[in-house]
Order: sequence, then C-alpha cells, then structure tokens
Amino acid sequence: MIQLPVNKIVALLALLCLVLGACGGRGNTAVTTTSSPTEATANALATRIMAGAAGETNTGNNTHFQQRLETAKTTWESHKIDDYTVSVRYNQPGWNTQFIDLTVQDGAVIDHKQDCFPPRDCTLQKIDPAEFTVDKLLIVAERVGHLNIPDHPSEITFSQTYGYPSSISYEDGFWSLTQFQPITP
Repeated sequence: MIQLPVNKIVALLALLCLVLGACGGRGNTAVTTTSSPTEATANALATRIMAGAAGETNTGNNTHFQQRLETAKTTWESHKIDDYTVSVRYNQPGWNTQFIDLTVQDGAVIDHKQDCFPPRDCTLQKIDPAEFTVDKLLIVAERVGHLNIPDHPSEITFSQTYGYPSSISYEDGFWSLTQFQPITP
C-alpha cells in the first residue's frame, strides 16, 4: 500500500474537488446562465437594426408574412386553448440543442422538463419556460418575421389546425414545436 503525506492527500482532494466542480459534479449536464429566448431574439434584432440602419427591418413590406401571421393568430385565438402540452426544440449559436417539454394551464406553465443534445456532453442552458408558451412564441415569430436578412432569410411556419408557430428559424435562433396536444378540461 502506498503511503502519501497528509499535505499531498489534501492537495489531491482539493484538485479532485476543482475538477468535479468544473465538470458539474458527477459529469452531469452543466448549467449556465444566459438570456431568455425572447431576450436573445430582442438582442439579435437590435443588432440587426443597428447594423443596417436603413432598410434592415421589414415591418410593413412583407404583406404576405403579415397576412400569414394574422391568420395564425386568429386561428390560435379562435380555439381558446389555455391548457396544453408541447415539446419545443430550441437552439441558438453557441448552445447545444435544448429540448423543453411544457404543460400549460390557464395560459401559464405549471410543469416543464428540459434536456439537451448530445445528452452526455451537452450544456443545459438556464431558460425561463414561460418564454416557450405559444403566446410568447407568436411574439417571437412576429419579430423574426419582420427581419429582412438577405443572406439568411427567416423561415416561419404555422400549424394550419391551431395557428401556433410550428417552426421559427433565422440566423441567430431556431425553434421547433412538436407534440402539441390541447388538454381538455
């Protein structure tokens, strides 16, 4: 058996604690603090607007998108769905893809689960699950849809049945809604 001096044992234990702390404990997913999807979208939009100053936004010119958005909002509102479950896949530059499962009741998130990909090596981002409700994502879709990025145009699709944004994609973010299920009272 190898006998180590006490000071070397203490140094090894301190090193082990530092390594485990940096790895998130037992090698589990690390958690970092970052802005919410709405804040990330707002920051990207502000950067885009400031970078192009004249003509980078598309607020009034994209009548086709505006018409699709209004139809989607009207469809969503006509169903009066306040209780539902939905899975959202979310990604932005520098992040591992985040998978968020929500249960929404009376328009508020009452339960959520989050995971990311690849599961073994991913970084679980700190998010506000309320930023992934259909109402909030309709706002994101509207903001992103009014961007005019020639090299990376936004792509937004809406559910024909319920009107929620089924996917939102542009150069600084991607949202995909799957497994949407209204909860009947």
